[in-house]
Amino acid sequence: MEKMEEDKKDFRDGTYAGPVRLISGFELSDDTKESIREKFTRWFPSSGSVGFEISGDLGMGVEALAGDKKVAWNLEKYLKDLEREMLLALRSNMRNAA
Repeated sequence: MEKMEEDKKDFRDGTYAGPVRLISGFELSDDTKESIREKFTRWFPSSGSVGFEISGDLGMGVEALAGDKKVAWNLEKYLKDLEREMLLALRSNMRNAA
């Protein structure tokens, strides 16, 4: 949810009135679901409901859907972002060494 929080400005919409869904690749605890419900209620005050689904295709990831808006985080994306950051750091270090 912390990673999704970073992208929330592109995701949340105070005027969206439909259901919001969170799809995860694993079962969420009741406490986690309640925390997500509270957060989505703040992000989408007019939403009708918050639903939860499990999809094995997501592996260790999560997707939140509200109408045509989507924000997602998964292990593959995390690893790609980490690789990109490492390559940028290496390039910067190589330039500074030269």
